[in-house]
Amino acid sequence: AIQEKGGRIYDGMLVTAAELTPEGKVIRVWSEAAARRKPHQAEQFILASGGLLGGGLTATYSNGIQEQVFDLPVNAPKDRNLWFERQFLSDQAHPIYLSGIQVDRDLRPLDENAQICVQNLLVIGSNLAGGDFLRQRSQDGVALLSGYLAGEQV
Repeated sequence: AIQEKGGRIYDGMLVTAAELTPEGKVIRVWSEAAARRKPHQAEQFILASGGLLGGGLTATYSNGIQEQVFDLPVNAPKDRNLWFERQFLSDQAHPIYLSGIQVDRDLRPLDENAQICVQNLLVIGSNLAGGDFLRQRSQDGVALLSGYLAGEQV
C-alpha cells in the first residue's frame, strides 16, 4: 500500500536520529549509511523499530525505558521493581512487556496528557503499548495489521 501510493520502504537501515519542528512535525530522519549519516525526508513517517525486544525501546538503570529515535514518551512502570511479576511463570503479564507508546485511533503517538506529540508519525507493531504480544503469540499479527493500517493511511 505504501509503495502503491508513491512511498518508499527502507528495510534494514538503522535510523539514529530525527529532526522535528517545535510544533511536533518530523522534518527528516537520519540513518547510518556506511561511514556517513544519510538524511531521509518525507511527508509521513512510520516507526517500526521493534519495540523492547527489537531495540526500538531500550531499558536503562537510570532512565527507565526510552524510545530511541524520536524520544517519544513510553508507557512503562517508572519503578524497575514493578517491571516483573513476582512469579516468573505468572498468569499475569509482566508489566515490562506491556510497555510501549500510547497511540490514538490513527496510530499517532500520544504524550502523557493523551495529546498527539508528533503530527506526521505513525507507530506500529511491538512499539505499541498495552499488548502482551509474546504471551498472546500475536506479535506478527499485530505487526502485520498495524503496518497495513499505517500503509493505508499514508
